[in-house]
Amino acid sequence: MSEHDYSDYEHDDLGSPADDSDVKRHARAQHNALERRRRDNIKDMYQSIKEVVNEAHNERLSRSQILKKTIDRIENNDDKLKQLENEVRQLEKEIADNQRKVDEEKAKINVSSTS
Repeated sequence: MSEHDYSDYEHDDLGSPADDSDVKRHARAQHNALERRRRDNIKDMYQSIKEVVNEAHNERLSRSQILKKTIDRIENNDDKLKQLENEVRQLEKEIADNQRKVDEEKAKINVSSTS
């Protein structure tokens, strides 16, 4: 046997025109399937967002309307968060003032009880 009988299959990768078109067709089919999954995923995410932001569940909304309602919801939640943070700061000040008053009253009691 010659050395060519035992060598790896060494042919150029040009292939026949039919092979090239099959490879291209397969690659296109894979790309199309991947793109379809991507679009389906985006569609599912829009549906999930729509369920959250659509108060009237029977209302038909376009994607731009869904995005607008989502932005409005986020801005509204940001405003609520700022209000709540301000309320927390105000309550923390009140707690500190009340604690200071309690400490002052305790000090007065201790002074009067030691005299």
